[in-house]
Amino acid sequence: MLLVESGLFSSTLCTLHILTPLRPLILGGNDTIVLAPYHTHYPQLEAHMTSVGLCPSTNQWDKPLPVGPDHQEDLPVYSLLPLEEFSMFAIPFEMEGPTNDIPGGLPTEYADMVAKRSSDLKKWKSMVRDAGLDAAQRRQFQELVETKFQVLGHFVVNCFW
Repeated sequence: MLLVESGLFSSTLCTLHILTPLRPLILGGNDTIVLAPYHTHYPQLEAHMTSVGLCPSTNQWDKPLPVGPDHQEDLPVYSLLPLEEFSMFAIPFEMEGPTNDIPGGLPTEYADMVAKRSSDLKKWKSMVRDAGLDAAQRRQFQELVETKFQVLGHFVVNCFW
């Protein structure tokens, strides 16, 4: 977890997933900043937050305070992450602790998007399971999906780099 007490300055093309009780301060020199709700958790997160005095009940991630000449109301230096681009981030560690969800939860519209994607995935898995494929057909289908996924990943990487 990255905690920044000052503000964001001299950054370009950044997406920041934020959980903050204060309005994010966007200083001069920034451009194309995307703000998004905090999107992960791990078992000790709430204990770590408490130890540094952070309370998740107030989250101002989507109410930035731009300061400086770069930001103009008709041409802001930031935007909020579109719902369709939001995804959760899994931390692949096993550890003990009581936190099993994002402290304070996700904003409703983002939580609804996560729930819809989860529902769509369950429906897709059910459809594949109920398709009656034999072992060879399942293997062929899996190879096709993996190939298409790799092609998509290659396309996405090349679009951004």
